[in-house]
Amino acid sequence: MDAPLTYQHRAKPYAPGSHLELKTDHIAVEQGPRTGQIAYADVNLVRLLYKPRNMTNQGYLMQIFQKGRKTLDVSNLSWRSLVDLERQDKAYADFVRALIGRVASENPSVVLEAGMPRWLHSVTALAGVFAILSLVFVGAHAIQQGGWPMMLMTVGIGLYFCWWTATYLTRNRPRRFTPDSIPADVMPSA
Repeated sequence: MDAPLTYQHRAKPYAPGSHLELKTDHIAVEQGPRTGQIAYADVNLVRLLYKPRNMTNQGYLMQIFQKGRKTLDVSNLSWRSLVDLERQDKAYADFVRALIGRVASENPSVVLEAGMPRWLHSVTALAGVFAILSLVFVGAHAIQQGGWPMMLMTVGIGLYFCWWTATYLTRNRPRRFTPDSIPADVMPSA
């Protein structure tokens, strides 16, 4: 088996940091004073998501599920303070690839998914369409009232929101993958 690989990040501002280490047959987890381990053989689902946060569009998240419940979240973003995020793209990508390889080796029936669950993807798409239609309505109302500055602002916000929503939904479309074909749109380019 490969040598131990470690990854550290702080999931929330001013929360204790997480230290993760891939051991021979499990992930060793230290989160502040709490410690534990997750056996690779007990992981039944690994989900990779595109998860932009704060001022970065380059946020990614790995969710690890054990026995049907979410056990661990790992992000490429680490909080340094209330407003400062550090991107750890290469270390995150290396850790994710190594972890998926070890989990798949120990548990060939593990489910590897990219994107949101299908039901959540559908609800998010509907909410996005509703928000875009609302912006169209506000823009049309502004034109009727002679409010050209408001209409121009609404169009600008609407165009940005359309681009953002399309990007988010496209990258988070539900699909499965294999350890040697991890989708690039749910991983940082490191």
